[in-house]
Amino acid sequence: MRRHRLAAGLLALAALVGCNPPTAKDGYRFERAEWSSSQLRVTLVLHPSIEDLDREGRRAGAIVQRDEGIAAWSLIDAHGNCTIHIVDPTRLYLPEFIGHELAHCAFGRFHGARS
Repeated sequence: MRRHRLAAGLLALAALVGCNPPTAKDGYRFERAEWSSSQLRVTLVLHPSIEDLDREGRRAGAIVQRDEGIAAWSLIDAHGNCTIHIVDPTRLYLPEFIGHELAHCAFGRFHGARS
């Protein structure tokens, strides 16, 4: 009987987590993958400052969903090449945004507007 209650409790917890995924440190939720790719060709472009990264991102047409500007951005082509633009981590280390952009390389558009 005790095992049955434990299993039922774990199942209920899994259902709750599945229905309402947590918001990550970058402020987004993973909603659904546009595609899934485990073989990535990634190029990093390092910018000297957040201002330079933001300016270049806007110039390239990056979608701005954050009030405070762009923290990282990426370009993905039809051949599986992904270019991630970040601030040089020796100047400003933002791992949550590096990971966020890498997720775009692997899964495409996986989130809506920032929550």
